Amino acid sequence: MIYENGNIRQIKYRDFEVIRMIYSAVRDQNWGTVDFVIESEDIQIKDDGFKISYTATYRDVFMADCQLEGTSDGVITFSLDGEVLNDFRKNRIGFCVLHPVEECMGKECIINYADQDAVPGKFPSAISPDAPFKNIRSMKWNVLDDLEGIIDFEGDIFETEDQRNWTDASYKTFCTPLDLPFPLLVKKGTAIRQKIVFCLSGNKIISSNDQATFNSIDCDFTKTNDFPELGLAQSSENIILTLHEIAAIRDIRLDHLRCDIHPGEDNSLEKLVQAFDESNQIDCKLELCLHFSSHFQEEFNNIKQLLKSRQYLIKSVVLFRKEKKTTDNELLKALVPIIREILPSAQIGAGTDAFFSELNMHRMKTDLLDFVIYSVNPQVHAFDNQSLIESLLVQKHTVQSTRLFSGKADIFVSPVTLKMRFNPDAISNELVDIFEGFPGKADARQMSLFNMGWTVGSLASLISVNTSSITYFETVGLSGVMQGDRINRFPDVFYSVPRMFYPVYHLFKILCSYKHGKVHSCRLSDPKMFSALMLTMEGECVLIISNLTIDEKRLNMSFDHLNYNKIARFSANTFSQFAFDSNYMEKAIPFVKIGCEINLLPFETIVLFSFPNRIQG
Repeated sequence: MIYENGNIRQIKYRDFEVIRMIYSAVRDQNWGTVDFVIESEDIQIKDDGFKISYTATYRDVFMADCQLEGTSDGVITFSLDGEVLNDFRKNRIGFCVLHPVEECMGKECIINYADQDAVPGKFPSAISPDAPFKNIRSMKWNVLDDLEGIIDFEGDIFETEDQRNWTDASYKTFCTPLDLPFPLLVKKGTAIRQKIVFCLSGNKIISSNDQATFNSIDCDFTKTNDFPELGLAQSSENIILTLHEIAAIRDIRLDHLRCDIHPGEDNSLEKLVQAFDESNQIDCKLELCLHFSSHFQEEFNNIKQLLKSRQYLIKSVVLFRKEKKTTDNELLKALVPIIREILPSAQIGAGTDAFFSELNMHRMKTDLLDFVIYSVNPQVHAFDNQSLIESLLVQKHTVQSTRLFSGKADIFVSPVTLKMRFNPDAISNELVDIFEGFPGKADARQMSLFNMGWTVGSLASLISVNTSSITYFETVGLSGVMQGDRINRFPDVFYSVPRMFYPVYHLFKILCSYKHGKVHSCRLSDPKMFSALMLTMEGECVLIISNLTIDEKRLNMSFDHLNYNKIARFSANTFSQFAFDSNYMEKAIPFVKIGCEINLLPFETIVLFSFPNRIQG
């Protein structure tokens, strides 16, 4: 297991992950995660066990003395003894256990409920909209062969939810059932004591002769997927793009530009005209998202003529209802027939502007629609790099689960962002600024090499299940693919300068140049370390590989029959070159393969080109 920042991560039996994480959390009335500081940390590790103790202070609302102990018989105990420091409206205080999806999905388990005898259950395969297990006292499930995992819970009522609803790669067993009213006011001085005990039971192999494994990549050339329609969202920083910015975005050759319009607002016509002008200048059509209130008929009439006059610029229309988690049937019945009449070539879709969870838990009728839509971000519950990487696998699960209730409608994922744009479950939708006005929906990793590799993994996941259309990030700014011409107002937390291209800008430019080709599935020895995409078109091939870790890695490439001619590298060593050159890819250098391994620097992405039919200059 790993001990990190007061939490237990990756409890493994040999190379098999049994528990992803055990941690304590304080969630406020808006489901915001309250950060904490560790003090008086004492770590004692021996050959046959360990003891760890510390005090965790969650700002000015909660303090707990925590104890972790592992004994020679393989039992791990995690306890907390805490006190509320000030009156606080909480949605949750206490332990959470994360069960890894890949290792648990579809497996049977036995639940000992607090009010009845043991009952058999199963970790769901399709993403469950409801809690699969409630009122848990203990749980037991098969790990490997005749080996079982057992967890006992004390101090509160626990239940399990399918966290894939928010693209977390886990099932979460947590305290305080969601059936109880929340938020709950807890008074100053309230004591909170909990304990979790975990063990393995059965035939445990103490030692093994497992041979060392090597990092490797292979490709399944028998399976191909179509490349999806790919787009970016308009910048949310309320700016009109400069000529330089327009030229740079146009060079990507996007399929669409997402524009969000609220027809009930006074300036909606002005914003709509700007969106049409922007898409025309960028030379791509609009993914037009219309957010209606209960006065949707009147609001639609205000923009109807403008839509009809610019219909040649509209690729798709998305209908959202502000007061609803997902688009309601009343709105669809009223507006879909009219839109089909005035925009005969546009696709019409609906769903949720929020997470997949909202679509899954508040399902809608799809018979009038061409597609259903939802957004994706990996930071609803966890915020570290490793959790973001783990979420990549689950993005395809959301598409697969949507197909179970979407009928004949296609699936659009829009937008994919690093952080949530708003909180649909909060009392207040304002996201907390994390640094002197730095927007809560922005992430300093947006301009980083890590984001380039994460986006490669996101695309690989969504393309593998034939997602029809995907919108990522924004055009310009803190959530964009480039800084643009304006000065960065947050240089101490977001490290960009004017006219800087983020690594993902080059990624989208590469991808869109192969949009009429095919995508091949890559097999990676460890998808938590690497991400990869292979694209082919008219005999040419491009292979994109990213190192998602902070360490230098070597990777074995097991398809020797491909003759790669050139390579472009995106690393700390080349950052100053590609960050200010939109044509960096055209300067890819000759690639000379030595052996079957390739070296990747920390967070590096490499792009290998094979041009068998092209004369090399």
